[in-house]
Amino acid sequence: MSAIDDFMDEFAREDGFFLGLHQRQFDPVAAERALQILRRIEIGSDHGANYLLADGVFQADFELSAQEPFNRDDERFIYYHRLFFDEIAKRFSALGTRGSQLRGK
Repeated sequence: MSAIDDFMDEFAREDGFFLGLHQRQFDPVAAERALQILRRIEIGSDHGANYLLADGVFQADFELSAQEPFNRDDERFIYYHRLFFDEIAKRFSALGTRGSQLRGK
């Protein structure tokens, strides 16, 4: 499986980090696993993979933001939310740069 597939799996698998968040369960072990997967993802020239990645990181940001009010006193959640936000921002920036390159701008 590719890193993107592994990342998307975190939304579907029973012990997946983002599925757990959706069910209002924060698991720091799953958070670390998902973060390490996200860090392995590199933006390539495959438009389909990039689109899947954009969709996945948008959904990840949504799940984290939606759970913020329920975890505002949980230092571990706050810590991982910041780390994920930084990595997600890097991926969106890289996607924008790659899109410009592919358009020849």
